[in-house]
Amino acid sequence: MKYILVFILNFYTLLHCYSQTLKEEYNACAVEKFNQKDYKGAKDYFSRVIELYPNDSMAYFDRGIVKDNLKDYAGAIADYTQQLTIDHEHIDSYFLRGIDTYILKKYADAIVDFDRVIELEDKNADAYYYRGLAKEAQLNLAGAVEDYGFAIAINTENKEYYLHRGKTKIALGQKASGWLDIKTYKKMGGDAGNIPVNTDN
Repeated sequence: MKYILVFILNFYTLLHCYSQTLKEEYNACAVEKFNQKDYKGAKDYFSRVIELYPNDSMAYFDRGIVKDNLKDYAGAIADYTQQLTIDHEHIDSYFLRGIDTYILKKYADAIVDFDRVIELEDKNADAYYYRGLAKEAQLNLAGAVEDYGFAIAINTENKEYYLHRGKTKIALGQKASGWLDIKTYKKMGGDAGNIPVNTDN
């Protein structure tokens, strides 16, 4: 009986090592395919990892990123959601799921995810910025201006924050302040094609 138990233990150890080796091989192949922009191939390899290790949270996250590159936003959302059932505080999954729900025009859901990112990391300027975009899409312009302001307070180097705050302020009738933001955007090398026409001049 002792020898049978030893054999069983050795067998499971060997099986575990074999599956770990396969996992490493599949991950390496997935990364290689991704770098080659063969996103379908990368997705297939990450799916193989998930078959071996269905509780590997990062495999779902990685496959979600691949699906984003395939523009399969609903599929990416499903993978980020599955990842978050395993790791409840993975900031990047909340953030990327928020981006995808924003792309799919599910603005309320996007705001919930950006709220969670900010709760976990209150100095995340992009989370405020994208939450502002979602609020702007909901026509909550005052809320959007506030979020763009939070983003700028954290990171003064991103010209897109100034552009969107400026445009939104102008839409709210705060023209003088709005045009100051547009001027800042222009000074930072912003694309002239994005600058609205000043009809007041």
